[in-house]
Amino acid sequence: LQPAGVSCVGVLLESHISFHTWPDEGVITLDLFTCGSNPLVPVVPVIEKLFGVPRINPETGLKQETRSVWSHELRGFRSFD
Repeated sequence: LQPAGVSCVGVLLESHISFHTWPDEGVITLDLFTCGSNPLVPVVPVIEKLFGVPRINPETGLKQETRSVWSHELRGFRSFD
């Protein structure tokens, strides 16, 4: 498969999760949507722990801290932080 990677979608009634991976770049994108009343932001640390793969610093050979980026920041949308 060129390029290498996996995409998957799971749908439950009015909620869904999808992910796309680019292993050569060390990237995974997740899309989570729920119509429930509970916010999803509190689960972000759990998702980072499960899916975050630290990169190796080529100069030192040491693992770097996992870095998460919100897609709206990549697309140039306003950040409310």
